Amino acid sequence: MRWCPSCGADYVDGTPECHRCHVSLVDAPPGEADPFADPRAMARLLHGRQVVPCFAGSPAGIEDLRDALAAARIPCAAAPPPVACTSCRPTLHLLVAVEDVERAVRFFAEEYEPTLPTEQVLCIAPEAVLGEDEAEDGPTPCPACGCTDPPGEDGCCPECGLYLA
Repeated sequence: MRWCPSCGADYVDGTPECHRCHVSLVDAPPGEADPFADPRAMARLLHGRQVVPCFAGSPAGIEDLRDALAAARIPCAAAPPPVACTSCRPTLHLLVAVEDVERAVRFFAEEYEPTLPTEQVLCIAPEAVLGEDEAEDGPTPCPACGCTDPPGEDGCCPECGLYLA
């Protein structure tokens, strides 16, 4: 059985489009769409949950990771960083619910990061959220430029000036 996502009419298998709306038919009835298939629907899964920025990177890198986490059934949403660095290339954060951070970081390290051609995405999960075994050694890199030097006295990244503290 196939359905029109616009009007909800049902059709027999093999019918390519709705004869009323002229849109392609889908395999799931309206209202039962997979929320992991649409970034906005997946972001709604995070509504009312405590979220933290878990990854930072280029818009293309974050979108690819968002799609990979969706395939692994880990809800997440892309968002701009709270303070944007005007001298750096565009950066997005990928927000994950606190209870899913360990799973997302494990997925990133084991399944996703080894396939990256370059450092398009960095893990910036807060150590306070991760278990002791999952926390990275060393300082957390700046989400804007990747610098691992400690923040200056003003709380800003010494390379790009992004406020970190």
